[in-house]
Amino acid sequence: MTVSGSRESPSISVERALAVLEAVALRADGLSNSEISHRLKIPKSSASYILRALERGGYLRRGREDGRYHIGLAVVSLSHRALAGLDVREMSVPVLRQLVEACGLTAHLAIRDHGRAVYIEKVEAPGFVKMDTWLGRRMDLHSTGVGKALLAYLPQAEVEEILENRIFSKHTPETITTLSKFLRELERVRELGYAVDDEENSIGVRCVAAPVFNSEGHVETSLGVTGSVGTAAAAAIANNEVDAAIAGLNAARANAGSLLSRFEFASANLATQVENLDAARSTIMDVDVAEEMARFSSANVLQQAATAMLAQANQMPQGLLRLLQ
Repeated sequence: MTVSGSRESPSISVERALAVLEAVALRADGLSNSEISHRLKIPKSSASYILRALERGGYLRRGREDGRYHIGLAVVSLSHRALAGLDVREMSVPVLRQLVEACGLTAHLAIRDHGRAVYIEKVEAPGFVKMDTWLGRRMDLHSTGVGKALLAYLPQAEVEEILENRIFSKHTPETITTLSKFLRELERVRELGYAVDDEENSIGVRCVAAPVFNSEGHVETSLGVTGSVGTAAAAAIANNEVDAAIAGLNAARANAGSLLSRFEFASANLATQVENLDAARSTIMDVDVAEEMARFSSANVLQQAATAMLAQANQMPQGLLRLLQ
């Protein structure tokens, strides 16, 4: 990726920084300042400024002895988070399907984004009645089961900061509209282990949700089932199904980690086998060469012996040769 421009601007600086990261990532032995400047065709002073900024942020690290730049742990952390985000969504689908089959309600997976709850996955319940929900739908945290589950296990100060400039919109007569009452509701969620939206976001609709924790013990997503008041009246029963689904999702995550470890091991093993194969191929080639040389050497010896015998035969009397024949 080569970046050039007639005038410096924030967008060009960002493009150059990304180009630097890509260039360094491609070299296992790293790159020096001058190499980066030459490869990307940018002034050395600009390269130095970008490298220092990326190093301060932990996106690059500089070798103490050779001064070459390598990819830093901050990049590894970002890639890990991006992959983890994709993994949980992909792994949730079979779990959501099992949940729908078990309780007959529509199942959702949600995350918290900029002070709202956002659906990132959904499996619809069978039947003619469909929930008015879709992937990417953004909803208030205070009036939804998935929103409460996402907030309940955060420190109170962080919850207050998230909701500080938010208006507690009153969607129905059941909606909680004050911070103090909402904080008490979050205490109740922690006590029960699940959250209930009892017609607080939409009239006639109830949701039961529970948090999904990541490997670090933080709430990453929330899992919920939604249905009409008639189908979701028994919140405790629905919650049992949600708990089972979350256990399945966590097991799937653990399985994925195990599969990843096995895949990494298999990849390393495969690489070793390829190296062994290359070595064996080299050995075979050496043996083939040795055999060819031996054959050539043997042929040489035989030819020399035949030549010697012929020479000797030429020196024998003709009468003796006839007797030998």
